[in-house]
Amino acid sequence: MKRPPLITALAGLAFVLAAVMMYGAGYLVWLAHSPEILRDKDVANAQYGLHLAAAVASGYALAFLAGSWAMWRGKRWGRWVIVAGNALVVIPTVLDLVGENHIDWDEAAVPVFFGLMAILYALPVVGRSTIRVSRRSTQRNADQEQGIS
Repeated sequence: MKRPPLITALAGLAFVLAAVMMYGAGYLVWLAHSPEILRDKDVANAQYGLHLAAAVASGYALAFLAGSWAMWRGKRWGRWVIVAGNALVVIPTVLDLVGENHIDWDEAAVPVFFGLMAILYALPVVGRSTIRVSRRSTQRNADQEQGIS
């Protein structure tokens, strides 16, 4: 299947984001059992918070992984999974920033990045490219069922 370069790049980018999030989740689990955390006065709460953050990061990673696989395979729903995943990262981080008295622009980088990613994946050109891939794979499957090479 010949997929457009845009879809290949965006599916690859989503896969890289999923890998980074899974690495982050693993790091948080490792950190929960590190000597520094184990020496903390409130070990249970510290470990609970780190395990919770790791679970959330794993959920995001699975969503991005499913979306990247679907885009790679030409499924139209894949880009919307990625858009929703990006939006679910943006919403709590923006709410956290707005709740403070001043905005720390270093912390604003995360919602800006994921917001731009959501906009990029939601662009109509991405949808048209995904539909093109989906039609090609549907035609190929129909040809295979009829015995046409």
